[in-house]
Amino acid sequence: MLPGVMTAAAASLLLVLTVCLTVAQLPRPQGAGETLSVAGAAVAAVAATVWRPRCSVILLTDGTTSSTTVFTRPLLKVTAEEFPPHVEVRETANTSGPRFRFSGAMTRVLELLALSLNFTYTIIRPPDGSFGTKLSNGTATGMVGMVGRKEIDLGLGPFGITAVRAEIVDYTAPIVNDYLRILGGRGKPEVDPWGFLLPLAPAVWAVMLASLVLLLTTVLLLSFCFSVRVPMLSMYFRVLLQENTWVSSDRWWERMVLGGWMIVMLVLTLSYSGNLMSLLAVRYIPQPFQFLRDLLEDPSTTMIWEYNTAYVNHFRTSESGIFQEVQKAEAAGRISFVLATEYPTMQDQLVREGPYVFVGEDLTIKVLMGQDFSNTEAGLYDYWMESLNRNSTVCVRPPTKITVRTSLSLSNIWELGGLGAPWGVTVFQVAAEGKSPNMTEALLSRLVAQARRVRQVSWCVTVVVVSDDSAFLAASAEWIFKGRLLVWTNRLLAVTRRPLSHLRHLHTSFSMMNAMLLLLDDTSDYPRCSVYVHLPYSSQVLQVASWAPHLGLSLTTNIPLFPEKFDRYQYSGAMIKVLELLAHSINFT
Repeated sequence: MLPGVMTAAAASLLLVLTVCLTVAQLPRPQGAGETLSVAGAAVAAVAATVWRPRCSVILLTDGTTSSTTVFTRPLLKVTAEEFPPHVEVRETANTSGPRFRFSGAMTRVLELLALSLNFTYTIIRPPDGSFGTKLSNGTATGMVGMVGRKEIDLGLGPFGITAVRAEIVDYTAPIVNDYLRILGGRGKPEVDPWGFLLPLAPAVWAVMLASLVLLLTTVLLLSFCFSVRVPMLSMYFRVLLQENTWVSSDRWWERMVLGGWMIVMLVLTLSYSGNLMSLLAVRYIPQPFQFLRDLLEDPSTTMIWEYNTAYVNHFRTSESGIFQEVQKAEAAGRISFVLATEYPTMQDQLVREGPYVFVGEDLTIKVLMGQDFSNTEAGLYDYWMESLNRNSTVCVRPPTKITVRTSLSLSNIWELGGLGAPWGVTVFQVAAEGKSPNMTEALLSRLVAQARRVRQVSWCVTVVVVSDDSAFLAASAEWIFKGRLLVWTNRLLAVTRRPLSHLRHLHTSFSMMNAMLLLLDDTSDYPRCSVYVHLPYSSQVLQVASWAPHLGLSLTTNIPLFPEKFDRYQYSGAMIKVLELLAHSINFT
C-alpha cells in the first residue's frame, strides 16, 4: 500500500465546470428531412418563449413524418482529459470505433446535459493533455485554448476559475469545491526518542510535578512548626524513583506524609509501567509534511504539480504570500510537472520512495490512494475474488424488513416503449398511411388516452402535432379536444407545410383551444415559418410571429404567443359567482 499522507495545504481554489458554446450559421436545407429539421428549430424557438418549469412536450406525428427529422439533435464537440475521479480515460481495442472510453462523474454531467438540452457529442482529447492556460505571447494552451479558439464547443472539466482563463472562456455555475492536499511517502517505522513521556498525558505530568512541589513545601512548613532543623527531603525523591528509604520513629507527622506519598506514587508508577510496556511495541512513522510551509522549508524535497492547472497559474501570478514562495521554489528547480495520464508512474517511481511529494486536489489524491491499495498484496486477492464472484456477500444477512419509498413515475402507470420521463419530450407516432379513416381515429383515440397520462404527471404540457396530411391534423385536433388532453394551461402547436387556405376546416376547433399553427414555407432557398392564431367567434386567422434561420423568432403584432383569447370578454351573473366559489374551493383557475 502506498504510504501516503493527506494533510491540508494552506490554499484552496474553486473548481467549476467550464461550458462555452458557439453557434454556427445554419446550412442551406437540401431535402425534405432537412426542411423538417428547420421546422423543428422553429418549434424549439416557440416552445422556449412560452416554456415554464416542469413542463412536458408531447410530439404527435403520422407515419410519413419521422420525429428525428423534426427535432434534429446538434452534434457538439467536447474536449476532456483524464482527471480522476471526475474524468477517467481508458483505451479501447476497437479499430473502427472510438479509441478511448470516457467515464467518471463529469461524463455523467455531460450525459445529463445532452439528454436535457437535446444534443449529441463527440469527445476530443487536447493535444498537450493539459487543462490549459494563457501564455506570455497571448495564445492559450490545452482545453482552454481549444474552447477559446472555438475549435471545441464545450470543455469538460471541472476547471478552476482564474481571471486569466475568464478572459478566454466563459464559465457555468460552480458544481464542486475541492482543496489542495499533499501526497507523500511515509517514512520507515522508528522508535520515538521521547516515547518515555507518552504513557502519561502532559496534564498528568504537570499535576505530578506540582504535587511534588506542594509536598516539599508542606514538609518544610511542618518541620518549622515542630522545630525540626534538617527535614529529610531526599526520601520523597527516592519514593518517586521507587527506591527504599527510612524515617525516624519520633517524627510521626513525617511518617504520615510519607505514607500518603508512597500510596500515590504506587498507583502512578504501576499505571506508567503498564502503559510503557504497551508502547514499546509501537513504532513511530514520521509525517513531516502537514502544511505547504513544511515543503518550502525542506530544500531536499521536490514538489510535483499537475501541468497547467488553475493552481499552477495561481502561484505563477502571485505577488505576495506563500504562493509567491512556491513561485520562487519553481525558479529554484524544486517543482516538477506531470500530466494526469502520468499519475501511476509518478506514484510508483517518485512519490513512493521520495524525496518527491505530489500536491493536488483532495478528490484526486483519494482516488490515487484507493487505486494503489486495490493493487497491493493486502487487498488484491480479495479484489479478484469479489470481481469473479459479484454480489457474493449481498445475501449473507438479508434484511427481514424493507421500506419502500418509490415515487410515482410513468413506469408505475403503463408500459410504453420509447416513452420519456416527465418534463421531457414524449414521442407518439401513428402509422396512418394506408389505413382507413376509421382505423386512424381508433389509433388516435388510444394514443390520446396514453398521452393524457403524461399530462397528469406534468405541471403543463405542449402538444406538437406534425403532419402534412390535413385530415390527420383535423382528426388529431378533434381527438385532443374529445380526449381532454388539453386544459387551458396546456398548448397545442400544429406544424405543417400545407398552405393556410387548405386548413380552413381547422378553424372551429383551433379557435376554441389554446392552439396555434406553424406553417413552413420551403419554396424559397431558405425556409421560413409563420405562426398563426385562430380568434374565437370569428373567421379571423391572425399571424402573430415569424421565424427564419438567420433572424430567429420575431413577433409581428403586439399579441403574444398562445394569447388569452377570451380576456376581452367580461362575464357576470349568478353562475359566475358559483364558478368563482368552485375555483376558490377546489383550487383551480
